[in-house]
Amino acid sequence: MRDRRFGATLVLVALVAACTGPNYRLATARANDNRTSGGTLENGILALRVVATPARWFPAADSGPSLRIAAFAAEGGEPMVPGPLLRTSIGTRIRLTLRNALTDTLVLCAPLSNACVLRDTVPLNPGASRTVDFVADRAGAFFYRAMRLRGRHVLDERVGNTQLVGALVVDSTRSPSAADRVLVITSWSKDTTDDSPFVQGINGKTWPHSERFDLAVGDSVHWRVLNATDTEHPMHLHGFYFRVDARGDMERDTVYAPDARPMVVTESVRQLGSALISWAPVRPGNWLFHCHKGFHMSGEQLYHLAGTKPPDSLVSHGADDHPYTTMAGLILGISVRGEGAVPSVAPARRMRLVTHEVASFYQDRTPAFVFSLDDGARGRDDGARPIPGPLLTLVRGEPVEISVVNGLHAPTTVHWHGIELESYYDGVGGWSGKAGAVAPMIAPGDSFVARFTPPRSGTFMYHAHADEIHQLASGLYGAIVVLEPGARWNPETDHVLLFSQRGKGDSAIDVLNGGTPADTIRLRAGVTHRLRIVNITVQEEVLGQLHPSTDSTPVSWRVVAKDGMTIPPRRIATTGAHLHISPGETLDAEVSLPRGDYTLDVQAYTKFPVAVRVR
Repeated sequence: MRDRRFGATLVLVALVAACTGPNYRLATARANDNRTSGGTLENGILALRVVATPARWFPAADSGPSLRIAAFAAEGGEPMVPGPLLRTSIGTRIRLTLRNALTDTLVLCAPLSNACVLRDTVPLNPGASRTVDFVADRAGAFFYRAMRLRGRHVLDERVGNTQLVGALVVDSTRSPSAADRVLVITSWSKDTTDDSPFVQGINGKTWPHSERFDLAVGDSVHWRVLNATDTEHPMHLHGFYFRVDARGDMERDTVYAPDARPMVVTESVRQLGSALISWAPVRPGNWLFHCHKGFHMSGEQLYHLAGTKPPDSLVSHGADDHPYTTMAGLILGISVRGEGAVPSVAPARRMRLVTHEVASFYQDRTPAFVFSLDDGARGRDDGARPIPGPLLTLVRGEPVEISVVNGLHAPTTVHWHGIELESYYDGVGGWSGKAGAVAPMIAPGDSFVARFTPPRSGTFMYHAHADEIHQLASGLYGAIVVLEPGARWNPETDHVLLFSQRGKGDSAIDVLNGGTPADTIRLRAGVTHRLRIVNITVQEEVLGQLHPSTDSTPVSWRVVAKDGMTIPPRRIATTGAHLHISPGETLDAEVSLPRGDYTLDVQAYTKFPVAVRVR
């Protein structure tokens, strides 16, 4: 959602009107934390009667700006966002009744039933009611929802009524764990254009007013993440891996066998889809769980909500409280109590990573923000100003100290994405660390030393974690490769393919390794190559297919790692070389090709082919 080029500034007069006007006469929709199931259970039937009603929603502070929306309320109760939770065990009969108190005609869509099949659509006129009766015959996490009917067979799923949704969770047992939480992502937008003002929330609240999780080292955490919006959300956890136990859609969940559950740091939850994730914090401190699309965690949403124009750079306005003023949207805060592992005392390898501004770099004459590297005895800054930033090659188990020097005019920070490290060094200024020891933003002309010991080999990334939609677009990102002890980086067979956005405004483009056009990828024939694929675009899923230039049939490859986590050999399969990677994800694939010319067709915001020459 939202055109990632963000070239034009919006005038939000209409949004102001939506946030004020007659809202004072509407009932307030409260945030639903999805801890308690609605409905009544009698004689094996779970019955819930809901009303689709006008309401005003306060996505941020309860005393702040509000939006006029349509929301669900239990009959006789208050509206809520998302709607009342339906939670039961498998085999229960569910009776769901919707009464339409809006002026629009609605269609009721219920999972595990025949509701909302276009050929069987039953219009629900203003004032009318409809009941669907069905059996929860399979476990999983689903949605019930209502959509406006526009014409005979046109369902309006987006504008103004995306809060007309509730979660239906069917458990395989009658006693789900208290740690098993339901997190529903919803979104409001002014209209259907990509540049439309929008506000997003988790369980009815946008950051910094979304729920804070207070955990202890060793707690078992189980979250059902449901995406009720019309776009994917790559949900990223700082500092830890989590296990994906199941993925679902509106029809069913796919539950993975215990030895086939992926371990990731970013899980892209598809539209109207879900993911069941489990994890356990092993280090104390403050952490984040958030969507890695820049606009979906940007403080611009707070300006959209207030009906004011965002400044050109958010981070220059209130750097001291950056997490609370320049971030918003799909973010959850996590504070972990207790003691963690004792940090390594081995001698550290020291590096110096410097940010610079290069004036009038892009086509629209805006500056580039770039990194240079001084790696001590292993290499010094040669004066080059590459985009992306220099590749950082580290060694598993070898402590490293990276001094980040800020040569920009604005504060910044660097997040070591996918690296398991102490919270203080995680790279979210004003948040990372713990009470009494919170890491600062890096002010212009200042520096910050990050210390960590990579515990595993793999492909990771580093990037700015301040005003991401501007600083990422301007060039503050790079790849990290962690090698096994004793291994050497071999650029002949090891290749980083980093997708990113180059520049802002209407001239912004998606690029591979910063090239415009992308450089030809050159591989040796008959040799196994490792492609380390990184997506650090501001907003875009990257889809691709590798095939011979004269044939559209994809070649074969083997995906051997995801987010730096090696996939067990028994789970590695040879598949067609199709690519679908979201912002904040990395993917390692092995490929061996005969001599010839190939093409990697890429679809991001735009399409572009990448030539692959094998000799």
